[in-house]
Amino acid sequence: IITNLKTNHTKSNININQRINDLKREYQETVKRQQKLNEEQLDPLYNQREKINENYHAQVKKITESITQELDALNHEFDRQKIDYETTKNAYIKERSEAISVVNTKLTLHKQNINKQKEILTLSIKNNPKNNSNTEIISDYNRQLKRLDNELNRHVIQAKKDLASIQKEFAKRFYLHDIKHIENMNTWRYERQLRDYQRKYLLNKLDAELEH
Repeated sequence: IITNLKTNHTKSNININQRINDLKREYQETVKRQQKLNEEQLDPLYNQREKINENYHAQVKKITESITQELDALNHEFDRQKIDYETTKNAYIKERSEAISVVNTKLTLHKQNINKQKEILTLSIKNNPKNNSNTEIISDYNRQLKRLDNELNRHVIQAKKDLASIQKEFAKRFYLHDIKHIENMNTWRYERQLRDYQRKYLLNKLDAELEH
């Protein structure tokens, strides 16, 4: 009887162990099947998420590069406008200086010519002592000197008018040139601020689309 009990007990243990092993195997197979099923269900989601992330970063790069190129172009435009401004200003300065020089040169020539005439006139009187006692000759001499002085005075007055006109003309040119430059700079600043705003707006829009 004891032997039979032992035998039956051993068989029962074997059956129990076998059943436990079967349950473990079934559990592991179930876990594997579930993992495979989860992977099959989750992989498309992961892939979709990965594609969304890749597209997001590609769009960020595209926006950044596009705006950067536009900003670089604006910076080159700024440099060009600055060079143009200085070039035109220097050209005005040179032109004004040349115009003033022409007026001064003409006045100098007039002075030299009139002084030469006065010198010749004076020598003609001095070279003939009799002229000093001739009232008519002395009066004529004085009239000619006065005429030459008046002529010189007219040239001086005209030169002053010409110089004032030149200064007025170039003051107007410089003023309009500065106004145009200021307008160009204001436009440049507006365009640059607009690009910065566009970049922030597009990137924020991408972030909002990604969150949804």
